[in-house]
Amino acid sequence: MNKLLLTFQEIKNRITGFSFPLFGVSWQPNESEIKIAQNIINQLEDRRVLYSPYELERPHYCIESILRIRECLTQ
Repeated sequence: MNKLLLTFQEIKNRITGFSFPLFGVSWQPNESEIKIAQNIINQLEDRRVLYSPYELERPHYCIESILRIRECLTQ
């Protein structure tokens, strides 16, 4: 079940709290969402374009890194 939008009932069942005065909502993601988020973070943590100092970067390698990030996120 790969949906982009959650139904109202699904959202309502996941809400775990509210915060004020600047309004916020806490909610519990399901296990598959947690695994997807962990996988994305693992994929991004070694991308040089995100973490290497600007002075050390070469344009060709930056473009290659960004294309790999895009590929990872579209999968």
